[in-house]
Amino acid sequence: PPGMPPGTMPGMVPMMGQMPSMPMPTMPMSMPGPASSMPPPRTGYGLRLGEGDDSGRSRDEIRLIKEYLAEEIQAFIVANRIDANAARDLRVEPVHVEFAVLDRGPLTSCVNPSGALIGRIRDAKKARQGAGGAGQPLTIHQ
Repeated sequence: PPGMPPGTMPGMVPMMGQMPSMPMPTMPMSMPGPASSMPPPRTGYGLRLGEGDDSGRSRDEIRLIKEYLAEEIQAFIVANRIDANAARDLRVEPVHVEFAVLDRGPLTSCVNPSGALIGRIRDAKKARQGAGGAGQPLTIHQ
């Protein structure tokens, strides 16, 4: 309308000035190469307990991680109707095996969730051996 700044309409309060259009930063849609092309770091923050060199972790940090993991395992056991023997088998495994089992998700659609859990434990142990771990869990200082 005549007498009004460009870009405004009657009834609108004009802004302090016309904002210059600024180019928006662009982000690449995907990172080059597959995400698995680089091996994960073996030390440093961001790794879960048992996945790297845990010697820099405090006793309290290790205790808290283990307490949280125990709660997650209990919730997994209840939600997936795991029997007592299979639950015990999961609880006595090293933390890297427990994490690997939980990472695969729920077993609620399985006919025999306890049997599937035992299979996941076996698979997690084999994966560790195949990854150069020779089946030996990493040392966790306590």
